[in-house]
Amino acid sequence: MKLYLVDGGTDDVQATENFLMRLCGVLDASVWSRDGRIVASVTLSNDATYGADELHSACQAGLGRAPHLFMLQRAFRPAAAA
Repeated sequence: MKLYLVDGGTDDVQATENFLMRLCGVLDASVWSRDGRIVASVTLSNDATYGADELHSACQAGLGRAPHLFMLQRAFRPAAAA
């Protein structure tokens, strides 16, 4: 699969990435455009209580648009030694 930025889509990509990075519990976000659709890879903290549906809703409310696809991963931190 080839990933690339589509001309004219870079503003949406950057704005979406910046928006996601400001959300509580988002540790990292990478956003790109593929075939004219915005895709987001998001790393959430282990204690973040939301998923793709909530991220989609937040983007819709905050930006008026949302990525077509979210790929989520959680960053698990090992428990402290007793």
